[in-house]
Formats: sequence, structure tokens, C-alpha cells
Amino acid sequence: MDISRILYTLMCILGSTWTQALTVCDQCDCTLSENTDDEKGNAIVKPSCSEGRITWMNPHGAMRLELNPGIFTDFRACVIVKSDNTKTKVSKEVQSTKYKNHRTKYLENEVKLEPWFTVIDRSREYCVQSTDKQPVLLYVETETTTNSTGLPRVTVLYDIEKYSPLQEDLMEECRPCDEEELINAFCTSHFVVVGRIADVLNYPDEDRTRIGVEVDQLIRQSTEQFTRIKRTPATQVDNHIIHPGYRSDSLLYGQIFAPEKCGIQRGEGTLLFTGRVRLGEPKLRCAPFYEDWRKILETATRDGTMECSFD
Repeated sequence: MDISRILYTLMCILGSTWTQALTVCDQCDCTLSENTDDEKGNAIVKPSCSEGRITWMNPHGAMRLELNPGIFTDFRACVIVKSDNTKTKVSKEVQSTKYKNHRTKYLENEVKLEPWFTVIDRSREYCVQSTDKQPVLLYVETETTTNSTGLPRVTVLYDIEKYSPLQEDLMEECRPCDEEELINAFCTSHFVVVGRIADVLNYPDEDRTRIGVEVDQLIRQSTEQFTRIKRTPATQVDNHIIHPGYRSDSLLYGQIFAPEKCGIQRGEGTLLFTGRVRLGEPKLRCAPFYEDWRKILETATRDGTMECSFD
């Protein structure tokens, strides 16, 4: 029998067995559930979107996460990992090419795991840039802890954005939006509200600031980031006191997040808040004073440069 045919047959058999041992998920949001009676194996997850959530119930073995937004350019992938009743280790899969035989110039790809971070409970945001437009490959492993009392679960929130050299500027995301960016943010953001800063709470270890917003006008929200709460002389939200304002009825209130390095403080004035839900949290994009925004809006409407309709 032809030796090449024998090798091909063996590869098909081995490939079939390997595929059956894997759990493959190619949706934006995936839920994997494993039986503790199963042998430890590897789950392969290849999300088809630029953002989403992977929930791994009762994890054991490992999960290989391939982040590839399908764009023909370099990109930045960011993740937040929540680890309930288990210890989770995340590594980056790094591929390199080397000469196997310098005489024949035969190339061989070498794959190794580079430890990235370990988490119990909730991690901060971690980001990695793609190399040569290749997918970002992550390897997620779990380890049972001595104080685990409930069902273990790992949740990976991911977000992929086209890479821009501006991302190298550490203060770029703190820069005020220009007029064109404001119009785009008003038309495309997940949430757009008019209101005032009610409270500010910093988390230096996570480089993020939580901004409590008391809303006067809700223009748009994709999910319920802003909801009604009962107004009292000292309204408390998440163990933090917010300012009651001037009415005694209920108020529309919500929380959005921004980098702590931006130094956001509570002040007077009405603002237009815009942003998107990113990695499970509403993130601030642009926040001009409302009067300044009204002037920009009037000019764009008169000049025909407004990108969307509005009430």
C-alpha cells in the first residue's frame, strides 16, 4: 500500500478523535458546561464577534480561547475574568518560527504558553495587541481552592478593537472629544443621557472611577444602565452616599465608569454623557457641558453635517 495513503488515513483517524474530544463554540456569547465525571480535556472557543461573554460552568481541564475579529489589520483584545469558587490562570499562547535544520533551512513553528495573570474573584482589565494580524490565543486553566464552597464558574468578558497608534498615548482616552467625535458619539453610543454628576468613587488598584449620574433626560440606552430609585435626604447606592438633589420624588440614576487616571471630580453643571457598554460595564466616551453640545448640535443641523436624527 502507498505509504502516503497510510499516513493520510492515520491523520484522518487521529483528527476525528481529537475533534470529538473538544467542545467547540463559535458564537458571540457562549456557555460551556462540563460533567465532573468526564475526563479532563480542552475546550476550544472561537467567538465570531468583536465583543461578548464566555461562561464556563463547572470548569475542569483547560479552555483555549481564540480571539479573531475577522479584520485584516492589527487589533487590541481586552478581557476581564470573573472566577467564582475556583482559581483561574490565564496564559498567552505564543507562536514562534525557528530553523529546525540550518542546512536545509527547514522552518518549524514552536508554541509555548506565557503566563499572563491569575485571578480569584474578579480581575482588572487586561489587554494584548495582536502580532502580524494573527489571532490572540489565550489558554485558561482552573484550580480548585481550599475554600471553594459552591459551584465553580469562570466568566470571560472580551472586547476587540482595531489597533490605533493613539492607544500608545496613556492619556488619549482622557482627552476631550472634538466636535466630530461628539456628533458620532451622540449618534452611535449605547447610552446618551443629560444629567449631573451625583457622586464619584475611585478604585486606584483597578485604574477606574465610578461616576454616579443623576439623569434629567434619557435619550437612549441599550440596556438598563439608568433606573428609577427612591430619592431620600441621603440616598445610598452600593454603600456610597449620593447627593439628593432638589426634588423629593424618585430619580433616574445610573453609574458609568472611566479611567481613574483621568481625575474626574464632582462639580456643578449639566452634562451630556455618552458611552458604550464594554466588558460588561457602561464606559464613558464623551461628556461635554450640555450648553456647549446644544451649540454644536445647532451648527451641525444648520450645516447638514448631523449624522442622525433626534427629537
